[in-house]
Amino acid sequence: MKNLLLITICIIFVSCSSKELSRDKAYELIVQSKKYPQIYDKDIFAGDPEHAEKASKTNLEKLGYITFNRRRTFLDDRPYIEFTAKAKPFFLETPKSDVEHQVQKVKISDIVLGEVTGVKMLNENKSAVAEYTIKYKNITPFVELIPKKLNHPDTIKAYFSLFDDGWRIEKKPGPEFM
Repeated sequence: MKNLLLITICIIFVSCSSKELSRDKAYELIVQSKKYPQIYDKDIFAGDPEHAEKASKTNLEKLGYITFNRRRTFLDDRPYIEFTAKAKPFFLETPKSDVEHQVQKVKISDIVLGEVTGVKMLNENKSAVAEYTIKYKNITPFVELIPKKLNHPDTIKAYFSLFDDGWRIEKKPGPEFM
């Protein structure tokens, strides 16, 4: 009789308890799902006069990464922005159709996962929200083309659900996380 009572208590305890999402497990799942490290890139529309105007307000020409075709006319098919050899190490693979339209993809920086700063368990420990930081490394001179400052980490949230085989990151979180 004591054994039956002990077994019943153990079954109730095991069935009522659930695995909490640890910071380490959240980190592992975020890396797998988001594929960190990532590359922060930007398309430069070399044939667009508005892009050329924005680029002219940076130090990229002075630093020797780009030049401008200032005497370009509407009948001229040369791009407004031309890249120098110094810019080539920052080029990323650009689709052929984009290149034909005078678009070049350049690297802004690497995005790396910093750390999971907290995990909040929800819905009787069946879902969780984890906050984590990302950092920007290997920042290139082309960072001048974006308005965002990359000198501080950004905080992002990831949403998780507990399944019978363990925790999974939710790509499109539902209302249970609100």
